[in-house]
Amino acid sequence: MSSIKKTWKAIRRNFRSFRKNRAYRARFHFTRYYEKEPIDEKAIFFESYSANNFSGNVFYIYKAIADDPRLKEYRKVIACNRKNHAEVQS
Repeated sequence: MSSIKKTWKAIRRNFRSFRKNRAYRARFHFTRYYEKEPIDEKAIFFESYSANNFSGNVFYIYKAIADDPRLKEYRKVIACNRKNHAEVQS
């Protein structure tokens, strides 16, 4: 198979995934945002697997950082799905 054919197949496969899969689209949006925005050196970003459930190791790491007086000046950002937004904010 020629390299042009392989490339075209990959483009079609990625386009289909982009069109059908919400999580796949989110990766593209995050990458675009990440490449354009400046990095906040005083922010810590937390995300559990697929931003579905903020528990387990991620929660305990967040809790340890939030309770550490040396890190009080850092802004803590938690990624979550819209359906979990109210729960995470409390």
